Amino acid sequence: MSTQKELLYSAQAALLFVVFSSPMTYKLIRKVLGPVISNVEGLPHPTGIALHAILFGLTVFLLMKLNTKGK
Repeated sequence: MSTQKELLYSAQAALLFVVFSSPMTYKLIRKVLGPVISNVEGLPHPTGIALHAILFGLTVFLLMKLNTKGK
């Protein structure tokens, strides 16, 4: 794998991390799943952190599969 591709994958993962760890994302998910995810200010509860970690991992996995599908 070339360094350029590795940098692209790293940048994608970093951007996803920012999105998944944002208080605004926690607030949005709180509206859907309730207060077990975060408090009103968007500070996550342990359940919210676990859920977002799983979703982040799945999203990164899918991106890797999509990026390598054309090879």
